[in-house]
Amino acid sequence: MERKNIAFCLRMDYDAFPGGDTIQMETWRTVLRRLGHEVNILKSPVDPAALERADMVFIWHLERMDETFPLWRMAKERDLPIVLVPTYWHRGKRFPGFSLFKHAELVLRLAYNGFRNPWLAFRPWSSCRRQLLDASSSFIVNSEAERDLLVSEGANAAKVTIIPNVIDSAFFTAETPMRWEERSGVVCVGHFCPRKNQLGLIRALRGTDFSVTFIGGSRPMHRRYMRRCIAEAEGRHRFLGRISHAETINILKKSRFSISASFAETPGISNLEAAAAGCGLIVPDLRTIREYFTGELVSYIAPGRIDMAAVRRAMTAVPKPELREHVLGRYTDLNLPSYWEKFMSRGILPCGS
Repeated sequence: MERKNIAFCLRMDYDAFPGGDTIQMETWRTVLRRLGHEVNILKSPVDPAALERADMVFIWHLERMDETFPLWRMAKERDLPIVLVPTYWHRGKRFPGFSLFKHAELVLRLAYNGFRNPWLAFRPWSSCRRQLLDASSSFIVNSEAERDLLVSEGANAAKVTIIPNVIDSAFFTAETPMRWEERSGVVCVGHFCPRKNQLGLIRALRGTDFSVTFIGGSRPMHRRYMRRCIAEAEGRHRFLGRISHAETINILKKSRFSISASFAETPGISNLEAAAAGCGLIVPDLRTIREYFTGELVSYIAPGRIDMAAVRRAMTAVPKPELREHVLGRYTDLNLPSYWEKFMSRGILPCGS
């Protein structure tokens, strides 16, 4: 397999506001380096000179067009193969065809990034997305559901590769999980935003004796949402804010359950980490998540209408050991090399081919 010089391009705030995409990128970099490739992480805005030695470019997100499109254009102008990692759920209000607010933001971001064609800011976002779907060299998605959605919107199915989300096995295999009797508490992990639906969960828990520890901060556009969640919790829940990845895993290892009420996930890496840490899972009934947790390994809830009776039943059940074994057997960094060897050996065409 030919050694490649690879540029990973992610959002400008990935280190200030780490998320699942940050963990995914760092895990992929580690695995690709072990396979002999050189990988450099370049956060937006990217200096064009940083791409001079690159053989191929990985670009994250279809939803952050203000950052993704300039990076994509920069790589395309250099005729570099572009691998798009969409991290994609659905098209809707998040991808407006025209929005004065979004386009004003886009103009400012493009100016800040030093993008030399700011007139593109006034094109409909749907047009920019169309170019990415039509002319990227390849796509990497995390589930069959995401692949099907991408193809339904026009992506070439032959260009789409599924590489599942994984966790770092070193965090979860070095010690025996804490016994169930010694565990306590329920956690909800994720940055605060309407998609994650923390507010819906808080409202559903009113009048119950359940207390949840929320882990995660908010990006600037969702600070008001987080403040509203804290206000409506009325002191019944804990909000730890943004803590380190290691601290989060340590809390998961001591907790009984992890609960998520998201309207959309890819699925979340935090769900995999919780399961590997020995937690029981209460997760939204989404196709992307059912792909990872088959059978009756976890408890499902409808995020739009959380059934507290179902939550109570789930809280009384000790999680099956098969859940942790399932995750550690299929979804860790140890499973990734075979996926990447196959992907890198097949040859990636130049952008637009």
